[in-house]
Amino acid sequence: MPTPDLPPEIWLEILEYFPPTFVPKMMGVNRFLFELGMNYKYEEVRLISDDKPSLRAFQQLGHQNIAKRVRHLYLRPAFLPGIDEDPSLPEATGCFDWLSSLKPSSLKSSKPPATITERILQVASRSLTNCTNLRELSIVIYDHVVTPSFAAFLDQIWDTVGESLQKLSIQTTAAKIPSLLSSISKQKGKIPNFNSFELVIMNSRFPLSSQQPMEATRTIEQFIMVFKENIHHISFSTLTTFDLAPLFQYLTNKLLPKLTKFELWFVMCHATLSNRANLSSFLQANSETLEHLVLQPRPKFDVFFPDHGIDILDRWLWEVSSAITLPNLHTLDVGTTATWKDDPQGWARGRVSLPMLVPDIAPTLRHLILRNYPFSIAEVKSVLEATNGVLLSLEIWVEIFSPKMLDSLANEWTPCLRDLTLAYCNIGTCATIPDATYSEMLAVRTQISSRRYPKWGLKRLRLGNRGSCGEIHVDRALSQAVKDTVTTNVEVYDEDKCFCYRSQ
Repeated sequence: MPTPDLPPEIWLEILEYFPPTFVPKMMGVNRFLFELGMNYKYEEVRLISDDKPSLRAFQQLGHQNIAKRVRHLYLRPAFLPGIDEDPSLPEATGCFDWLSSLKPSSLKSSKPPATITERILQVASRSLTNCTNLRELSIVIYDHVVTPSFAAFLDQIWDTVGESLQKLSIQTTAAKIPSLLSSISKQKGKIPNFNSFELVIMNSRFPLSSQQPMEATRTIEQFIMVFKENIHHISFSTLTTFDLAPLFQYLTNKLLPKLTKFELWFVMCHATLSNRANLSSFLQANSETLEHLVLQPRPKFDVFFPDHGIDILDRWLWEVSSAITLPNLHTLDVGTTATWKDDPQGWARGRVSLPMLVPDIAPTLRHLILRNYPFSIAEVKSVLEATNGVLLSLEIWVEIFSPKMLDSLANEWTPCLRDLTLAYCNIGTCATIPDATYSEMLAVRTQISSRRYPKWGLKRLRLGNRGSCGEIHVDRALSQAVKDTVTTNVEVYDEDKCFCYRSQ
C-alpha cells in the first residue's frame, strides 16, 4: 500500500533548512516539488554570453509550460563590442583564404550563415512571445556598442512582453543613458503596466564630455515625464560623480501623481548633489503621495562600500526637519550612522541622532529601518525618541543587546511595536560588555526569561547576531526567551536568510 505524501506546508517547512539550489534536486520526489523546482529553474532567464548554453536556454522557452514560469529577463550582453573596438577593421586573414577563389560564383554571392549571436537574438525574440507572465526586465550595458541587431532585439521585446512588464531596471554609464532611455520612451503605448523604474549610473573607462551629463539628465527628465502617470516607484543610484541636483530641480515642478516609493542610493556630496535644497523641494512637491522613502549614503550594490557622505546626509536631515512635511510617509529607510572626528586624544566617535520625525517630518511614520551601523544603547534611545513611540515595525542594528534594552523597547521607546528585526554584535547583562562569554549569554537568557511585558503587542520577531555576510544569524534560544515575555502569540522567524550554516 503506497505511503501518503506529505502536505505542501510540511515540504515548504523542510525546504527552509536548505539553500534554494537544493530544490531542483528534489524535483523527482513528487509533483509539488517538481513544480517548485521548475519555477526556481526558469523564474529568471539571463542573456550574457553568445554561446550554446544561452541558445539552448531560449530554445526551451518555446515550450509553453516553461515560458509561463519566467518572471524576470536579465540582459547583460558581454558579447557586444567595446567602445574602443573598431568594428570597421577587417578580420584576420587565414592562410587558406585562397581556397575561396575556387568556389563557384553562385556560392560566392550567397548570404553568409548567421552567427551564433544573431541566432540567439532571433530565437530569443520568438521565444519571449510565450513569456506572458514576465514582470521585470533588467538591462546592464557599460562601455559597449549597441549593435543594430541588439537594438532591434530590444525593440522587439516591447512588442512581445511589453503588455505584462511592470518593472524596468537599467544599469549603465552616463554616456549610454540617452540612447537607452530615448528608445524606451518611444514604446509608451506598448508597456501600459510599467510602474517601477530603477536607474544605476556606473563609472566609465572613458572620460565624459562636458555635455554628456547634461544630455543624460535631460533624457532622464523626458523619460520620467513620458511615464509620469504610471510610475509608482523610482530608484536612483550612482557610483560616479553625477550631479542629481538639476534633475530634482526639474522634477520639482512636474508632479508625479502616483509616486509612492522613492529610493536614493549615492554618496551625498557637492559633486553628486550640488544643491541639497533641490532634493528637499522634490520630496515636498510629492509629499501628498509619498509613502516609502529610502535614503542611503552609498551605491546600491551587494559589495562593501565605505559609508562616505554620512555626515552630509545627517546634516541634510536636520536641515529639512523644519522645511518639509511628508504627511503620508509610513516607511523610512535611512542610512544614518556614527561619524568619526579627529580628536587630540585620537579618533572620537560622534553620537548618532535624528531630528524629531514624529510629528514634525512624518506624522504617520510607522516603520523605521536603521541597519547601516551598530548603535549603542544611548543612540538607540536617541533615534527612537524621535519617533514619539508610534512605531509598528523596527529594523535596527545594535552594538550590545541587553535585558535593559529589551525593557526600554517594550515599555518606553516602542510600546506599539508589532514587528521587530534586531541584529546585534554581542549580548550582555549590561550595555558595556565588549565580548560576552558563554556564561554571560546564559545569564542574559535567564534574565530575559524572568521578564513579562503584558502590554507589549509584539507579533513578529527576528533576533540574532549579524554575521560577516550582512544577514542575521538567528539565535533561536534567545528568540524563544523574548517570545515568552509577551502574552501575544509571537511568530519567531528562526530561519536564516543566508546559508553560512552557523552552528547553533
